[in-house]
Amino acid sequence: MRTELIKSGHAVGESNFHLQITPAYRRDIFQDEQVTELTLAYILEKLYELKVVINGYGFGPDHLHCLFQCEIRE
Repeated sequence: MRTELIKSGHAVGESNFHLQITPAYRRDIFQDEQVTELTLAYILEKLYELKVVINGYGFGPDHLHCLFQCEIRE
């Protein structure tokens, strides 16, 4: 596997992040398919606005995992 570095005007590098989102009291809200779809749609919309690329995600019954990286978009 080849790693591509991101180049901008002042830097070269790569930034990858893992985020786990857990609702209050670890309630099983992500068992509802509609909640899952709306949560993902909102997150994708915000990540696009922030110029962040999502590499993967996964829902558990009481949490969400997101893997993403920063990207320079023209």
